[in-house]
Amino acid sequence: MTSTANALNGNVRVASSDCVEAEEVPSKRRWPLSYNGISRLVAFIDVLIIMATATISGLAYHLVAFGIAGDVVRDFAKSIFVAIIFVFVTHMRRLYEPTALQALGTQLQSVVLTWTCTFIFLGGVVFSLRANEEFSRGAILLFAISGVIGLLINRVFWRAFIERALAAGSLADRKIIVIGWDFAETIPRLTTCLRRHGFRIVQQFTIADSSLAEMNSCLTSAISFVRGSDIEEIYLLSRVDRTDGINEIIERLRPLPVPVTLIPNTVTAELVRQPWRQFGDLVAVELQRLPLSAYERSVKRAADILMAGCGLFMLLPLLTILALAIKIDSPGPTLFRQTRRGFNGKHFKIFKFRTMSVLEDGPIIKQATVADSRVTRLGSFIRRTSIDELPQLINVLRGEMSIVGPRPHAVAHDDHFVRQIENYAFRHYVKPGITGWAQVHGYRGRTETLDKMRRRVEYDLWYINNWSVWLDLSILLRTLGHLVRSKNAW
Repeated sequence: MTSTANALNGNVRVASSDCVEAEEVPSKRRWPLSYNGISRLVAFIDVLIIMATATISGLAYHLVAFGIAGDVVRDFAKSIFVAIIFVFVTHMRRLYEPTALQALGTQLQSVVLTWTCTFIFLGGVVFSLRANEEFSRGAILLFAISGVIGLLINRVFWRAFIERALAAGSLADRKIIVIGWDFAETIPRLTTCLRRHGFRIVQQFTIADSSLAEMNSCLTSAISFVRGSDIEEIYLLSRVDRTDGINEIIERLRPLPVPVTLIPNTVTAELVRQPWRQFGDLVAVELQRLPLSAYERSVKRAADILMAGCGLFMLLPLLTILALAIKIDSPGPTLFRQTRRGFNGKHFKIFKFRTMSVLEDGPIIKQATVADSRVTRLGSFIRRTSIDELPQLINVLRGEMSIVGPRPHAVAHDDHFVRQIENYAFRHYVKPGITGWAQVHGYRGRTETLDKMRRRVEYDLWYINNWSVWLDLSILLRTLGHLVRSKNAW
């Protein structure tokens, strides 16, 4: 494993080995576009869209509103500023990669979110420079609307284009060779996968055994084949029991002026996806994420207070009406309090609007079911729309919960699942949330099987290991859509 870690620190790129196996479809025509070149082209088109919509919007608005053309130079400068911010953030989030471009739902949400934040930042800059009078609000609003529409259309086009190109194998050929240990079973799937992504395996070199002589003989043949040829890249296919020789192979291939890409085995692939740090010549891979740093906790807490405070203020009339309606609909308290486990397993009382005729909070708690007789008349509607969760904004202000995080379960359920599911307790690594990564992936409400709970826990752990402000904002946007479509709340 040490050799592999050192190899990854050199001039070797790592390719994902995850690829859906499919029957290769011969292409009738190839486009002069490589798979890797798609990212740069989409980013360039984004810049053109932003510049065009900014200039046209400024001209159109001033012609219609004032009968004269506006300041084209100012509009162009504004477009450059917005384009730099938008493209930079999108690139840093790796959303220009072809794989990311195929996830249309995520792309559309990310474009809207990034575009909105860019204009908020633009407004802050304009206000701080006291240049409000130099920019027309009407022209900026028209630019914001037309620009985001253009960017969304660009994403829809490229989603369709990439899917069609991959299915037909129409991307430009990139001639490569593959070197690996006894990969007879892997090469058909690898060939199909690379072919669909615009690569063509010209030759494969198999290292038959682990002896140094066999490896040197194979590498000598590969180097001789590549020299003077039009081979553009070398792919190195590793195995779990053949990692010791990777460094030696890289050193032998270094004189060749072509990139070398490692396709790791499953174990190594999981490691290279994790964050890493360097200590001199050593590479350290983070296998388990520590709790959020002090800075990250401060940012998340500030966002929680802001959103929870604003939410309670704006929703106060609705909350008052609901409280009165619950009181009239059935006897009992308006709010339901139940013990839950929060950060580091600490107990707290969660607040919810009462939707049942019972107030269970003991060692045995029965989950709600379809047509549950315990649910009140008004409670059925409240549960379907998740309005019963709104009082948890109080828990957020009190610091017991966060807006986004793993959903807290009743203590009785926690005690049960912690014995059944490995790493279940890891969910308490962060504060529980009103909504979470598992909920926007369909694991909301009742979990009637252990397998469903395992899947929910997997999503929760992924969220903990990959937290970011952008991820929280994305989850909030996706939550709104799931509240309308979800059928897993009774």
